Amino acid sequence: MILKYEHMNGDYGEAAWRIYEESFPRIERRRKEDHQSAMADEAFKPLVVLDGEQLVGILFYWKWKDCTYLEHLAFEKACRGRGYGSQVIRDFCQKEQDIVLEIEPPEDEIAIKRLRFYERLGFQMNPYNHLNLPYRKDLGKHMLKIMSYQNCLSQGEYDYFNHLLITSAGAYCEK
Repeated sequence: MILKYEHMNGDYGEAAWRIYEESFPRIERRRKEDHQSAMADEAFKPLVVLDGEQLVGILFYWKWKDCTYLEHLAFEKACRGRGYGSQVIRDFCQKEQDIVLEIEPPEDEIAIKRLRFYERLGFQMNPYNHLNLPYRKDLGKHMLKIMSYQNCLSQGEYDYFNHLLITSAGAYCEK
């Protein structure tokens, strides 16, 4: 399977936004105007995932000097369970370094499946309790777990990541 990755601002922008809204609860996603502001930040990489010319998913990440944060990965409902997620993560891990992502604590069947998915692809659960970005001012934060590719983060590496997250990606949360 050979997938293509293109910037979200092209022909697929509206369909990509629909996938984003359908795949994540309000507490885990930006408002459209905040997302559009973030798109002007050179560190933010909002990509669409294409199989041929068919939009199958989205991959939003932040690329900083010493860290890459995979913020959102989601697929069209009709495209789930077809190996796209594994392929995107494999492609991503070949291209990027020092990858960090957030998942919900593995407390229910879906969260446990998500944890196992990332573990199969080489990610390690980190011991740090972590609060999500406050994407919406009317919603509180909730606890997440941190995963990193191949190795766990040291406390200093986690603190550095969290600082980048709050000061860079956090700048595009509802004020």
